[in-house]
Amino acid sequence: MHYIGTFECPDYRSAGEHSCFFDRIHTSVWVSYWVRVLASNALGNTSSDTLEVDVENIVQPGPPENVSLVLEVLEGTPYLHVEWRPPAETDVSSGWVTVNYQLRVKAAGQMDWEEYVAGKQSHFNIHSLHSGERYEVQVRCRLDHGHWSIWSPASSLSLPHCESSPASSLSLPHCESSPASSLS
Repeated sequence: MHYIGTFECPDYRSAGEHSCFFDRIHTSVWVSYWVRVLASNALGNTSSDTLEVDVENIVQPGPPENVSLVLEVLEGTPYLHVEWRPPAETDVSSGWVTVNYQLRVKAAGQMDWEEYVAGKQSHFNIHSLHSGERYEVQVRCRLDHGHWSIWSPASSLSLPHCESSPASSLSLPHCESSPASSLS
């Protein structure tokens, strides 16, 4: 696509005072835009330098959706399996847009989050958790080179109390394998 011409800002109100907002009707991915600001007042007119903008590099997607946590047990040790979907407005089925994900986890009531890079996958397993704790998980995303979304709402799950195995000097927790429980 190649557009030539000068266009007036379509919306001076949505983004606040002294701003210009371009919605998806007025923009397209894979099109470079050259923006120049013209200002006029009683003292005269002036214009800014021209700035090239690639929409893909400045867009902030919505957060991932449908974040779910499932408690899994592998060899007696529990872990959280986290799954999510890309934001509804992001077209990942065409393959033209790549979405990258990060997630963070913390024990409920704690201040510090531990962050993980999930890359392009829409699921992640979290190990090394403490039995009997309730954990909160949030996920965020960004398109190829754009800005990170806000974090998704927190999903949480309580791990069961597991017994320590006296046969192991490491005292790894041992949980009975049962049907996976899920809560989001």
